[in-house]
Order: sequence, then structure tokens, then C-alpha cells
Amino acid sequence: MSMADMFSTTFEEADLGRANISKATLYKCSIRKSYFTDANMEFSDITYSSLDEVDFEGANLKDAELTHCTISKSNFSKATIDGTSFGSSSFESTKFQQTKIENVYTEETSFRACDFKGSELIGDFEDVSFSGSDFSGADLSKARFENCNLEGANFSGAILSSG
Repeated sequence: MSMADMFSTTFEEADLGRANISKATLYKCSIRKSYFTDANMEFSDITYSSLDEVDFEGANLKDAELTHCTISKSNFSKATIDGTSFGSSSFESTKFQQTKIENVYTEETSFRACDFKGSELIGDFEDVSFSGSDFSGADLSKARFENCNLEGANFSGAILSSG
């Protein structure tokens, strides 16, 4: 499915595990209870889409665009998230456990009650809401938070400085 273009398409209980979806465009799609585990989604563009209970565990999302999306109860644990754009997206009750999140674009992004346990965040996070999120055991020593909403966030055992 490399370089596929899909518009206003519905994925329900679809299994795209280990699929090569690099450079694909999914625009205004509805994706529910589907699996993208270990999929290659590098440079993919998922825009104005709704994702509910979608499993991206181990997926390669390097330089992917997930912008203007509503994402709930999904799993990005152990995924490659580097240079990924989450601009203007809303995440709720989504897992990012043991994930290295590096150099992401997060303007006007909300992570409500998300699970970042054991993850490593690297880069700048400005005007982002992390309300009710769990950063237990996360390495935040290379992250910079500016004007962020951290109300109700859990930082138990988190690494906040490199020294």
C-alpha cells in the first residue's frame, strides 16, 4: 500500500500489521479497532481523520503527519515517533509507553489522560495540553515544556534533569 491515497475511507477491524504504508495519504478517514502494528508508515499523511482503538505498537511513524486528527483509546507504545507532526490533533486515553518521542511538532495539540510511562521525550513542547497524563518513570531530561497544561499529570519516578 506504499504511496496509496485514500479519501473518506472507513477502516473497521482492519489488519494492516507489518504493512508498508509509507508515503500514503489517509484524508478524512474513519479508522476504528484496527491494527497497524509494526507497520512502516514513514512519511505517511493522516489528516482530518478519526482514530478510535487503533493499535500502532511498534509502527514506524518517522516524519509522518497525524494532523487535525481525533485519536482516542489508541496505542503508540514502542513506535518510532521522530519528526512526526501531531499539529492540531487531540489524543485521549492513548498509550505511548516505552516510546522515544523525538522532535515532534505539537502546536495546538492535546494529550488528555495519555500514558507516557517509561517513555523518553526529546525536544520542545509549546502550548500543549498534557492534562491528566501519566509520565511515571519517563525520561523528560531532554524535553522543554513551555506554556503547557500539566494539570493532574503524574510525574512519579520521572527523570526531570540530566544531572
